[in-house]
Amino acid sequence: MHRLLVVAQALLVLTAFLPVYRPLYYWNRPALRLQLPWRDFSDPDWSDRIPAEEPVLFFQHAEVLPSVLAAGLPALLALLNLPWMLHRREDVGKRWASYSSFSLGLVSTNLWVQLLLRYGDSRGWGAWVSGILALILLIAGTWAIAQLRTTVNQSAI
Repeated sequence: MHRLLVVAQALLVLTAFLPVYRPLYYWNRPALRLQLPWRDFSDPDWSDRIPAEEPVLFFQHAEVLPSVLAAGLPALLALLNLPWMLHRREDVGKRWASYSSFSLGLVSTNLWVQLLLRYGDSRGWGAWVSGILALILLIAGTWAIAQLRTTVNQSAI
């Protein structure tokens, strides 16, 4: 179960590089455009936004979408949590992985729902991938917490 939680959080880190928002109107193209294989710049109205570009745009004093920046928050939290999860393997590490995955799944699901509410028609496919991973992380974290409870109850007997 620990490996599943680590893989789910590592995949959540990768969602920072997926397009979560595509405005319906023409957007001024930012100077920074990450050349990722799944981005299509041949379209003259290219306008997808990914969370990894938003902090750089903020420091370049360009227009930043707070919701796209918020979509990258679970990826940042998962990135900060991964070294601790990989370093700790004993009982404390299992508890940490279970509870942190559950809480990160809750935060990610909440932000995903907010993205759907704000940008329903113009969400990018990355928002769906992020949402599905958030639900998987929430379910896996809940399952891991339930497994912890049964192990504690059996060891007490």
